[in-house]
Amino acid sequence: MLPKLFQMDDYKECLKNDNTFCKVNAHLQPKNAGNEIWKSIQDSLKNQDHFDHSILHRGYCLNSQEARDVESVKRYSEYLTNREITNTNLTATIEVLACTDSHLTISSFDILFIIIVVIYGIFISIATYEDIRRKKTGNASLGFYKQFSLYQSWKKRVIPLKNDDSKKLKSIQGIRTYNFLLIVLVHTKMGFLFHYVENPDWVEEVKPLWHLLFTLYMFIVYTFTLISSWLLTNQVLESFQKHEHFSLKHAGIMVVHRYFRMAVTYLTCVAMFNTSLVRNISGALNIESTFSHEVACKKGWFYSLLLINNFQYMRDLCNGISWYIGADFQLYCLNIIVLYVILKYKLNFTKVLALLVAFSTVVYAIIIYIYDMDIIFRLYTRNIELRKFLNSFSFIVSYSSTYSMMNASFVGVIFGVIYFRNKHQQFNIKWKLQCLWASLFFGLPTLAVLLASNEARGLSAIILGPIVKPLFVTGIGVGILGMSHGIGGIVKRICEWEVAVIVGNFSYCLYLFQLPAVVYQTALTNYPLRIGYSRIVFDYIVAVMISFVFGGAMTLLVEEPGITLQKMWLPQLRKSPGVKIKEENGTSVSTNKSD
Repeated sequence: MLPKLFQMDDYKECLKNDNTFCKVNAHLQPKNAGNEIWKSIQDSLKNQDHFDHSILHRGYCLNSQEARDVESVKRYSEYLTNREITNTNLTATIEVLACTDSHLTISSFDILFIIIVVIYGIFISIATYEDIRRKKTGNASLGFYKQFSLYQSWKKRVIPLKNDDSKKLKSIQGIRTYNFLLIVLVHTKMGFLFHYVENPDWVEEVKPLWHLLFTLYMFIVYTFTLISSWLLTNQVLESFQKHEHFSLKHAGIMVVHRYFRMAVTYLTCVAMFNTSLVRNISGALNIESTFSHEVACKKGWFYSLLLINNFQYMRDLCNGISWYIGADFQLYCLNIIVLYVILKYKLNFTKVLALLVAFSTVVYAIIIYIYDMDIIFRLYTRNIELRKFLNSFSFIVSYSSTYSMMNASFVGVIFGVIYFRNKHQQFNIKWKLQCLWASLFFGLPTLAVLLASNEARGLSAIILGPIVKPLFVTGIGVGILGMSHGIGGIVKRICEWEVAVIVGNFSYCLYLFQLPAVVYQTALTNYPLRIGYSRIVFDYIVAVMISFVFGGAMTLLVEEPGITLQKMWLPQLRKSPGVKIKEENGTSVSTNKSD
């Protein structure tokens, strides 16, 4: 029988008695070559859906003498583990992960952060109260201070915009919401593997539905990439139409706005996670991930500031999903440059974008060949065990790197161009068109998921790896494009459901807080988790609720006031009165200030 994989002392009792609780990994080795237990462990390593049974995970309660330094923790933990596995003819070498005691730690930065939060909270409360009071009494507006009113921030988020693009692309917000809910579900399941598990056998059972869901999940983020590139392209072409040109100055202004739009909220989160407050709310299950997170926030703030953190290992990320913010900003800058060059030199959109999709596909194929990568990064149990996931190079190459997302991003630009040229066109929607739309909207993403569902290396990975992502987003793009022209029936109504659209307006901050919500919700759990479907559903609902509370608060308190101030203080693209410009096909389009 294999040694128990996860085991821990009573965390609560340990800290109550002023002891130190330490999490360690015990790396096993056989004492002799013919060890049957070791052979069973080696056999289990062949299955990626199994935990690595050559490493035992232990949580020990140590007194002050046993935990006076790292070496003493290592020495005593080694003694305890080897005593436990005496009958297995194995020996253990200890790796100390993290230790904690009952003493609260408050730094000067913590105090400064708390003071700023309290002052800002008072300011927000006064601005909100005065705004509501003056609205009721009909007194003069608050002026500048009105921008910090929660009432104003809420109105801006929930009242739909009246412009044509917002109406036509309403489905985008619904898609963002449903993607967010799917991401939280998968992260909830993944989150269990970051902690001690009472019943690892349940996790190791092959469940085809989870495999399919995990494969689908690896494509969901590219939907955000598609949407971001699409909206940027439409914005640039609108600007070009209004000004008759798109200058470097225009491009620079848009990049600066994008940076502050993303960075203000994100850097506020970085500051929050830089405090010791997060460590003080950690529990037995998440102390190592909490401590790792705190160190990453303190050391990696420079990468966070520059939004280039998508090339870092997960262990170095301040907020595990923040890599996407860096990748999105880099792709935004790249697409701005591409659009500027096309418009500046009057190049053919179709030819240039087709060439860029082909070029980025070939580049990624070469990278897959060089590093011998799979078609996609796979969420096998082995891959998402915390110690391996935090140090995964294949995650960077196959998922978070800018070059792995480029061709999907360029597909978004293509759809942005198609949408811009045809958004005022009226189509005769017949059943054949509806069927074609549905087959592409559902068929292409399904095909991409099926092609990527089986592990592959070599030629198969080189061919399939670079094409499955653009294939997936092409299907989503067709879906959004069709819904913008009234195609879709019940699917369109689901995607444009008012509640989903409103939630989609909060999607940035919800996305920022959903992974911390998954990780930190176990802070009060002091024993190994027993996983089952009921536990997954319960934790999923809790994670969604926590994300809504903190993400919604951050949207209203920081993101929305930040956007308003950004519009007031940063340079803007000035609108011009009606002009005529020539499009690629030679036809002229007139526009005016009210468009």
